[in-house]
Amino acid sequence: RRPRPRGLLLGWVGVLGFVGLVFLPWFVDWFSRMGAERLFVDAASPVGMPLREQSSFSPVEVPFVFWSFVYGYSLGPSLRSLHLDRSFQALLPHAPVIGIGIAAVATAAIVGFRDAVRRGRGSFLLSVIGVPLVLSVFLALREIKTFHPRYLVVFFPVFLALLAHGWSGRGRLVRGSALVAALLIVVSLANHFFHPAYGKEDCRSAARLILENERPGDAVVVIYAFRPFRYYFADAADGKARLLHVHKRFLRTDEEMRTHVAEAREHGGRVWLVLTRWWDVAPESRIRRIFEETLREEGRWEYTGVKVLLYEGRTA
Repeated sequence: RRPRPRGLLLGWVGVLGFVGLVFLPWFVDWFSRMGAERLFVDAASPVGMPLREQSSFSPVEVPFVFWSFVYGYSLGPSLRSLHLDRSFQALLPHAPVIGIGIAAVATAAIVGFRDAVRRGRGSFLLSVIGVPLVLSVFLALREIKTFHPRYLVVFFPVFLALLAHGWSGRGRLVRGSALVAALLIVVSLANHFFHPAYGKEDCRSAARLILENERPGDAVVVIYAFRPFRYYFADAADGKARLLHVHKRFLRTDEEMRTHVAEAREHGGRVWLVLTRWWDVAPESRIRRIFEETLREEGRWEYTGVKVLLYEGRTA
């Protein structure tokens, strides 16, 4: 509908313009570093081609949007475990927490929506939340864009207002659900800051391991989290091994992966493989299979979200 008064529309346009100006320096810096050749990639990407090794969408991801809007990413299963297994079976060990958390949010949502319908705002709420959700699911099903809660942050303020209105109501049930949700949010924050399972990839420990064991001629192949690893290995330390950044875009086929293995072996030294978020690139078994065609595994270490493998050339 056309805003009334008209000044509201002009104010909205002005706010968006101001946000664009604030963001402009970052965009200019990013574009100057990336370059047009990286921004526009001339590669075949027909609609329907999996964006990852398998389809990028699971029905579990829809309720997870609302879950993450309330509790974040550190309550229940971790993001890493969900990337590796997005089935309902993976949620069973966390069923009690998930059930209680959903009940607390559902109570507020039902109370808030009931009042919105009474005020004639029900269709507005459904459209603001439903339209972006349906479009995001459609894009994910067509393998045009992966499904992620950040793409639905457009309706986060409305969803938050809906819950706040519901929890501000009277009655023991409503107040009890608000208390339960608040306690779970505290637990989620504690997990975020103190529980290793929900922490970021421990690139620091992986870099320290290689720093203490590297030899002249070694090469380090880093899949995905290259910048954090480079910081701890080369920028903030004195790592000497060659660092090879392997972008997921260039690991779609076995031949592309063999090219990177050959580059790592170029000087005849050992090869360290640092795996982070490998599910976004290819199955771990496939990556290791390509490496082990010409290399022999000599050691394996695992840290939070990071796997480190040491390879040497096969003996005759």
